Amino acid sequence: MSAREEIDELTNRYLDAFRNKDAAACADCYTADAIYIACGSPPIRGHSEMQSLHESLIESGFQILGMETTDIEMSGNLAYAVQRITGSAANSVAMLVFRQEESGQWKVCAEAEVS
Repeated sequence: MSAREEIDELTNRYLDAFRNKDAAACADCYTADAIYIACGSPPIRGHSEMQSLHESLIESGFQILGMETTDIEMSGNLAYAVQRITGSAANSVAMLVFRQEESGQWKVCAEAEVS
């Protein structure tokens, strides 16, 4: 499986977890030291804060209707992607940085999202 296919698989796993309201599984798509930045909010760092963020999103009733990767570049154990996110309350664009862990699994290590 190519790295692109693995990142697409990670995106699908994240979407399934979110749609199943499983904040822990959403957070597991991120590295232990991940950072998430969104306009107007303080940065979120680490696995436990990532899980709390997803619990809040799920409890709010927000739904992700779709995610489309529009651009992707890879080099070694790092990759970045631009994704369009269609949501129930708003649409946004995210820049994600992926890192391949020693296990070979790709995870998000940084994400910046704008509405």
